Amino acid sequence: MLFDKRSVSAGLYVGSRSYVYLELDGADGGRVAASSSGELPRPFFTGGSLFSAGSEELSEIFRFVSSSVKHARRRRVHFALPMAESLLRVASMPGLTRSEARKAFRYELDRHFPFGDGECVYDLDEIEYPSDGGSSERRFSVAAARRKPVEAVLGAARSRGFRFASVEPEQTAVERAVSFGGTCGGGRVLLYAGVDNALVIFLWRGNGIFYKTVPYGECGATLDERAAALAGGVRASVEFGLSRNGGFVFDSLTVFGPLASGRLRAAIEDAFPECGVSEAFPERRFGMEFPAEDGWIAALGLALRDYDRPA
Repeated sequence: MLFDKRSVSAGLYVGSRSYVYLELDGADGGRVAASSSGELPRPFFTGGSLFSAGSEELSEIFRFVSSSVKHARRRRVHFALPMAESLLRVASMPGLTRSEARKAFRYELDRHFPFGDGECVYDLDEIEYPSDGGSSERRFSVAAARRKPVEAVLGAARSRGFRFASVEPEQTAVERAVSFGGTCGGGRVLLYAGVDNALVIFLWRGNGIFYKTVPYGECGATLDERAAALAGGVRASVEFGLSRNGGFVFDSLTVFGPLASGRLRAAIEDAFPECGVSEAFPERRFGMEFPAEDGWIAALGLALRDYDRPA
């Protein structure tokens, strides 16, 4: 379910503060057919996460979103699991087809994730993974999340009329938004500057092979201090990723997201003098300017899912 593709071009993101719905049309997903966003009324939440909300809260949240986004009830939508609620790993299962690997991986779950088969939902997809000398080999990218909160959220949404084409991690959705339609013969590092967390992504020949969230600096610090602290955290995360993915090499780093700025780019350039650093604005391909809020880029990546092609 986390990777299955179907003929629906709508993405829905529901976070702890707001929702975003985006629908694309056209042969290559080149036109925005509908969009909607809004803040969730604060009384809905006694906690800070959709996935820790109680059943009554969830029902009211999706009642509100359903009444606000009537387009979504006419389509099967792609839905994002927040970064904090999903995990991604790369597994090697030589000689197995995707179908065989999906069945076999249940016996390896506890080697890769902090929960067992009965506690989670998972799915996988084939990717190219870098090996020594610039070559690549076939592996599987596996996404997993805890079963009970996922079932509670999806059940509440379905009770309010939502139908789902797929469910996938927010990490892969934001990656698709910025890498869609591009060409990549080797490796790139992507830095998503979200509102709550930053995310480092290793992209190899169009496939994400490594994802790591990076916390921001202290809220009381100046913007320059926070940018410098984040750049240091990104550098440490990239070094960690390189130690775990020995065949990965890169010569460029792309910064994007609601908090991407010239100040952050300058700090990243200081932290990575050995490679080129650029900014990306995926929404501009559609003539849009996204506000500095979480959810829009994830919703774009979800809506592009049906048009996804290998980069």
